[in-house]
Amino acid sequence: ATNDVCAEDTMFFTDLSVHNAGSMSSWLWDFGDGGTSNLQHPSHLYSLNGVYNVTLTVTNSNDCVDDTTITVEVFPLPVANFTDTTTCNGYWAYFTDLSVANAASIVSWNWDFGDGNSSSLQNPSHQYPSAGTYLVTLTVVNSNNCTNSITIPVVVIPAPVAAFTSDTVCVLSPMQFIDLSTTTNGIIDTWFW
Repeated sequence: ATNDVCAEDTMFFTDLSVHNAGSMSSWLWDFGDGGTSNLQHPSHLYSLNGVYNVTLTVTNSNDCVDDTTITVEVFPLPVANFTDTTTCNGYWAYFTDLSVANAASIVSWNWDFGDGNSSSLQNPSHQYPSAGTYLVTLTVVNSNNCTNSITIPVVVIPAPVAAFTSDTVCVLSPMQFIDLSTTTNGIIDTWFW
């Protein structure tokens, strides 16, 4: 007896053989991918998805032999992936799920934004209060209950600080405004007065 699993997960096998005379003296498991075991209740790691024919051959103390074959399925993992918009601190970053379900459908998304906040939306947005690099992790689960995750660094750029000064003038005289805005990342290339 066993349950189907996801690729890269361990499958556990339980011997349900019944002996009518004598006792079981040996077990030989052929996992269908080239792997074998002599244990009564083995486990096996399938690295690739697919359908495998697993054969158990048992021998009792009277040297009587019997075998049985069952089919097990190893489901493919989803592939987690996403993209994000470059943003400045205090503005919204938008995340777009690009995950592939692989022979199933994705049923859940778990986002860790790297700053203690999270979301379960497929395509969330998040506002970072301060500039820096945040390790954002997306974990997806497909309808076969297979899980995969990816972590991507997201850079939040410091927002510029707008400031200006002006001189004091008389009515109907031109006034001069002087830009005192600053930025710690790049240069200021657009002004709107």
